[in-house]
Amino acid sequence: MKVYVTGSTLESRKAQAAVTQLGHTVTFDWTIFALGTDATPDDLARLSRLSMTAMRQADLVVVVFADTARVHQDTFADLGAAVALQKPVVILDLMGATGQSARSVPVFNDALTRRVYSYDELAVWCVS
Repeated sequence: MKVYVTGSTLESRKAQAAVTQLGHTVTFDWTIFALGTDATPDDLARLSRLSMTAMRQADLVVVVFADTARVHQDTFADLGAAVALQKPVVILDLMGATGQSARSVPVFNDALTRRVYSYDELAVWCVS
């Protein structure tokens, strides 16, 4: 299965490793792009195009919510794009264990969206 992963850089890397270990293919490792404050609009546009192409190619999108302080607007943009593209989405809600959940994200009730709370649950969902 081809999987696109989005979220904070650190947690996305962990999720990409977990998905790869399960035998799936990550469609695009956007975390290798170290775009800092000096990123140009062209840099950002290129990364956006590459990400959208990879998401279109994916069979599944994994969205990682690990820390409320680090949830970036790009994560929500990717989640919206996945829903618009009618991609199955697994939301890896690592905040649920801390009592802070990503439940406020409105698409949890979408038929193509599932929420899991650990990498073990992600592994089970990716296999089934």
